[in-house]
Amino acid sequence: MAEPNTSVGLGIATIMKLTGLTFGAVVTALVVMILSRPRSCVEWAVALVTTVTASITGGAWLALYTGVSAMGDDPLVVAAMIGQAFAAGLPAWVLVRAMFAIPRRQLGRSIRAVLSRWLGGGQ
Repeated sequence: MAEPNTSVGLGIATIMKLTGLTFGAVVTALVVMILSRPRSCVEWAVALVTTVTASITGGAWLALYTGVSAMGDDPLVVAAMIGQAFAAGLPAWVLVRAMFAIPRRQLGRSIRAVLSRWLGGGQ
């Protein structure tokens, strides 16, 4: 059986890591939503979910890849993990914005015109 002090210390370190990743994800979502307001509720929901998910999963992967997660009991390392989670969420948000912007530009055109533009390179 593990010592109580060891278990408490590991629990606190785990909570700090999870809090750092979650805080980074929420801050990323807030920043990108404030900078460029989504045009519809659907776009807002998709952008929010993908940004938070990419921040948490991408930030966790970056923390493991860089080896920062092994030192998660230090507050400065948790701050670095927040930055990694923030940086990991931005590309997902850009992809979602592009996914909604590209079809919006094609409104009013026939399928033939859109396909000829994409495949043939014409206007």
